[in-house]
Amino acid sequence: MPQSSGPYSGQRPDNGSACSPEPRYRPSYERWYARPDGEHALAAQHLLLRRMISGWPRRGHNLLALCSGSGHFLESFWEAGFDVTGQEHDQGLVRQSRRRLGNRVSITLNRPERLPFDDQSFDYVACLDGLEFAENPEELIKECFRLASLGLLVAFPSSLSLRGLGLFLSGLSGRTGRRALEGDR
Repeated sequence: MPQSSGPYSGQRPDNGSACSPEPRYRPSYERWYARPDGEHALAAQHLLLRRMISGWPRRGHNLLALCSGSGHFLESFWEAGFDVTGQEHDQGLVRQSRRRLGNRVSITLNRPERLPFDDQSFDYVACLDGLEFAENPEELIKECFRLASLGLLVAFPSSLSLRGLGLFLSGLSGRTGRRALEGDR
């Protein structure tokens, strides 16, 4: 099977096990972000994120980032001026985040669907690229609404992304139809 572009290295998440206490699957984000296409994608994601939160008051406001991974987006939120708490279920990714960010943000290790925070305890909640790993995406969305008092940002990768569509239209993928948009599995 040809390798797909992106952090999955040709693999797809296996039935949500990345949210289990001992994940059997972890995307290779750091290796992918180090590649030219990953570096470009990360820069575009940060630019889009800054535009999406541009109207939100930040100084003196707190934000919870669910499924915060290795901390790239935690860093963006912190640089934007939020008091940031990250939540991650994978201890290895928590360690990467702490190496990246030091004491600038608080990072908790627990499941995203069942968090030990009071209702509306955060001004803002962000769940970027977390739904595809959740054992129960509906419960994760409910948790986002429960915890946010002012705003919520939910994003997830899509095979119908502009990049996927561009590859399909330009014929660079060497595949046709729906498979070109979905990527190899």
